[in-house]
Amino acid sequence: MSSKPALMAMFGLSLTVLLATAGSALAEGTQEGTIVSVKADAKDDLRQIVMTDQAGKKEMTFTVAASAKVTIDEKDAELKDLRKGDSVKVTLDESDKVTAVAVKRGKSLRTNSSNTR
Repeated sequence: MSSKPALMAMFGLSLTVLLATAGSALAEGTQEGTIVSVKADAKDDLRQIVMTDQAGKKEMTFTVAASAKVTIDEKDAELKDLRKGDSVKVTLDESDKVTAVAVKRGKSLRTNSSNTR
């Protein structure tokens, strides 16, 4: 029967597409890059981050959940505290809404010279 090989081929193709889709969804759990702009308008509940990827070539816009945790150098902050040019890592939920924003401005990279030997 020729229908059995065709059915097996369709199953194999479907499985390949499913695995490829699952892999890309997992890769989109976080994005890192540089902030281009931030919108944190309380009047109309618009909360967005526009950022580039790490290479600075791809611009992305994300909606930020009202409950998102925002930190700057590992300290609590607000979305309005973020600045253009900040290095940022955003965590995304399954609908690509930002649930966490972590900004590094370099202060946490400094070492205390009195602690070195």
